Amino acid sequence: MLDVVITGQGERRVLFLRGQMDLDNASQLDEALEAVCADGAREVVLNLQRLDFIDSTGLASVLAGRTLCKQHGCRYYIETPVPASLKRLLAVTGIDRVLPFKRPTGPRASTR
Repeated sequence: MLDVVITGQGERRVLFLRGQMDLDNASQLDEALEAVCADGAREVVLNLQRLDFIDSTGLASVLAGRTLCKQHGCRYYIETPVPASLKRLLAVTGIDRVLPFKRPTGPRASTR
C-alpha cells in the first residue's frame, strides 16, 4: 500500500510517500505529480523517508516525474535524508546522478 500526502501551496509542494511503491500503485505518484504541476507548482519535492519498498515501476515513476516537471517548468528534487536502503538503490541504479537532492527548508515534517 502507498500513501501520497501533498503539502504546501502556491509554488512549492512536498509529496510525502509512505509504504510500498510498486506496479500496483506507482500510478498514484504519477497522478499526484500531474495534479501539483497542473495546479501551478514551480518546485516539487519528493520526501521518501517513509518509503519502505520501491520496485522498478516505482523507480520509473520517480524518474518520469522529472520529465513531467520539466515539461511544466517545475524544479524537481528528492528531499534528503533518504533511508539507507533506498539511498543504496538510487546509487546502484544511477538515479542519484540524474535527480537532484535537496535538504528540507522550513519546519521539518518528516513525521508525516
